[in-house]
Amino acid sequence: MCVSGMHVPRFHSSEDEQIKENRPKGKELLLKQEKKVKRMIMDKQPEQLKLPFGLWTRANVAELIYEPYGIRRSLTPIGRNLKEWGFTPKNRLTRARQVPSSY
Repeated sequence: MCVSGMHVPRFHSSEDEQIKENRPKGKELLLKQEKKVKRMIMDKQPEQLKLPFGLWTRANVAELIYEPYGIRRSLTPIGRNLKEWGFTPKNRLTRARQVPSSY
């Protein structure tokens, strides 16, 4: 740390080390587990797996990972995984409204 051009050393307390040790460690999927999750996303609809929403959302994928593997992940890393795996968000289809022929 630098204060007014002077170098001030930072001291670490044992409390700092305890905080770091007590942080939850993120669990990662094994390669075999990743492949299985990707396959289920490609082959099944969320409804078939009794998930709450009919489209593959990050929340549904998080639940899909948690159920068999017990790995709880937040939505941001789930989104990163989906992008790495080649799954991209889709926009809803817009349909042109039919204009009655009487106009």
